[in-house]
Amino acid sequence: MTKKGLISLMMILLLSILIQSCNVTSPYVTGAKIDMQKNDYVNAEDKLLKAVDNNAKDVEALYLLGKISSKKGDFEKMVDYFNRATLAGADQEKVKDMDLEKQNIWATLYTESGVMFKAGQKKINEQDEEGSIKDFEKAIKKLELSLVLIDNSKESLLLLAYCYYYTKNMDKALEAAEKLLVVDAENMDAIKISAIITWDNKDFEKAVKYYGIIYNKDPQNKEAVSRLADYYAKQNKIDDAIGMYDAILAIEPDNTDILFNKADMLYKKKNDVQGAIATLEKLVSVNSEDLEAIIQLGNLYYNQKDFQKVVDLLEPNAEFFTADNKKPAFDLLFYSYGELGNTAKAKKYYIE
Repeated sequence: MTKKGLISLMMILLLSILIQSCNVTSPYVTGAKIDMQKNDYVNAEDKLLKAVDNNAKDVEALYLLGKISSKKGDFEKMVDYFNRATLAGADQEKVKDMDLEKQNIWATLYTESGVMFKAGQKKINEQDEEGSIKDFEKAIKKLELSLVLIDNSKESLLLLAYCYYYTKNMDKALEAAEKLLVVDAENMDAIKISAIITWDNKDFEKAVKYYGIIYNKDPQNKEAVSRLADYYAKQNKIDDAIGMYDAILAIEPDNTDILFNKADMLYKKKNDVQGAIATLEKLVSVNSEDLEAIIQLGNLYYNQKDFQKVVDLLEPNAEFFTADNKKPAFDLLFYSYGELGNTAKAKKYYIE
C-alpha cells in the first residue's frame, strides 16, 4: 500500500472512531434520512446498512432500519434492529417510540386474528369444518407474528392455544397454553384449555392435575367435577368418585346420568344396596320414563325380597317395555307375583 493510501485508510478509521466515540451522525445516516423523506426506502436501507457496517452500535442507523423493516412488514427484523438499538444505548424517547410501535402493530395483528377466530367459530357452528380450519390457520399466522413483537403476550398465547386446538394440533396448542402458564401460573383460562387438551390427548394424569386446580378454585365447575368423577371411577377410587358425583348433584340434583352412575357404583363397588336404592328412587322420581333405571331398581327390590314394590314399580310401565328390555322386566314381574302367591298374574308375564 502506498503512503498516500495508508494515510487515507487511517483517516477513515479515525473518522469512524470519532463518530462512534462522539455520537457524531454518520453521513450514511444523514443521506438515508434524505432518501426516507423521498420515500426511497431501498437506497435509505442500503446507506443505513453501510452505517451499521462502520459502527455496529450506531443507534440512529439501527433505529431507522427498524422503522424501514416495519414498513416492509418484516417484523422479525424490526424487533431485532430495535433491540440492538436499545442495547446500543438508545435514549428514553427512542425506546418509548420503539415500544409504542411494537405495541401498535401487536394490537393490529391481535385484532385481526380475533376477527378470523370468530369467523372460524361461526363456520364450526355452520358445520363448515374445512372453512373453519382455514380461518383458524390465518389467525395462527397473525398470532405467531404478534408474539414476535411481544413474546409473552398473554392474550396472544391464549388465543393461539385455542386456534391450534381447533385445528387439531394438540401439541402446539398445549405448548402455547403452557408457555402462558410460565408467564402467569394462575391464569385460569390457560389452565382450562390445558385441561381440555390433555384430557383429549388421553394424558389423564396431567389432565386431572389441571382439573383439580379448576375444582379447587370453583367447586361448581361442572366439567371439572365430571372429569374428576370419571377419572376416579376408572381408577377404582370409589369414595373419590362418589364424592365427585355428590359434588355434581349439589349443582344439578336432578342429573339422571349422575344419579344412575352413583347408584351403580354404590351397589357394585361398595355393596351399599340401600344407598343404591335411595339414589335410583330419586332418579325415577325425576324421570319416571327411564326404563333402564326402573328395571335396575326392580332388581334391587327383588333381591331385598320386597316383591310388592317390584310389582308397583314395573307393572304401570309394562306396556312401554321394548324388545330390548321386555324380558328382564317381565321376568321380575313373573317371579314377584309368584312369590306373592298370585299365579294368575304371574302367568300373564311369563315369557319363555
